[in-house]
Amino acid sequence: MPNARFTEPDIRRLRTDRLVGIKDVAAPEDWGNEDDVLLRYLALHVPLAIEQGRYVWNGRDVVMRAGHLATAEGAAVYLGLAPADWSLNWAAERPSNVEALLPTDLGSWPELDPRREVVVVCDFPRAQFGKLPPLLKIAAVSGAVEWSIRRNLAVRKIHHEERGYFVPVHLTDRQGAPELVAAVQVQSDRLVVGFLLDPRAAYAAARVVVERREQMPGWLLNA
Repeated sequence: MPNARFTEPDIRRLRTDRLVGIKDVAAPEDWGNEDDVLLRYLALHVPLAIEQGRYVWNGRDVVMRAGHLATAEGAAVYLGLAPADWSLNWAAERPSNVEALLPTDLGSWPELDPRREVVVVCDFPRAQFGKLPPLLKIAAVSGAVEWSIRRNLAVRKIHHEERGYFVPVHLTDRQGAPELVAAVQVQSDRLVVGFLLDPRAAYAAARVVVERREQMPGWLLNA
């Protein structure tokens, strides 16, 4: 079995003209500045495919699915990687001499139950909250989080082995764009808000765990 570690230097090795090959074969989408979203996607799915045994050898290449990436016609995208340094040799539809492989399995997420208590333990950005008393800040965030969860606006996220959710926080207009996003972890009978961030900063972490970009809610796509 090849080494499943996939570190920052490995990610930098993927920053070659061959990375363009993935974008050429996969259905078009915006992968962010310097393809950061795509690189983050690969950094999650490549080691998981190895850990789960969802790869084959083809000559000197380690071949696997590129997560759930697919062509515009729906065909799975495959990668050929050199195991010595994890450089990307090729990206294409499944070669005829390679058996069909399963994509990575990200596992299950804890249930996001709006009946659970929302506990806010994060710092509050001054730009949105100014000098409001702490209790009012907590009430504003917890109320916004509960409102969004009840309307199924949350999206999944994964950080290392930790599975949680991003939940939009509407402070002024619940029909408009959210001002912030809450990072929520399910802990026993509580929903814990660990930090708040700009909606744009949540996009990459949410994109890597959905099969298709269009599966994300409008508030995040618009961000």
